[in-house]
Amino acid sequence: MKRSSGFTIVELAVVIVVLAILVTVTVVSFGRVQSDARNTSSDAKGVAIAEGLERYYETNGEYPSCALVTQANTATVTSTVLKGLDPNTLTRAGATSGTNSIDCNAPGATNFAYSGNSSGYTLSYREERTGQIVTFTSRH
Repeated sequence: MKRSSGFTIVELAVVIVVLAILVTVTVVSFGRVQSDARNTSSDAKGVAIAEGLERYYETNGEYPSCALVTQANTATVTSTVLKGLDPNTLTRAGATSGTNSIDCNAPGATNFAYSGNSSGYTLSYREERTGQIVTFTSRH
């Protein structure tokens, strides 16, 4: 009897299943890494915004109102209220590029929530992967 060389159907099926498992693990891990990177970016931006709010307080003796911080034009906010910040700092990962992601509503996937008056503020955002709320509060 002549024996042919090659793989059996069972061997090919095992290889395909192993490859499918590896691809699934890679995709899930990659998604988690991307989510963590966006959370890290949001945290760094939150710290920068909080520092800008503290500088505003030191200059003006009070914190800005929500209307001042949530203006649509990021260049206006970073030149008049949060002076010295890069306008991209106000755009949260996942939001449309160049938009001000700070608003007066509850924190969501693509926004920072600002609640403030002359004597204090709370700036928060929702982490993408865990859903936890991260909050920055005024120092004064």
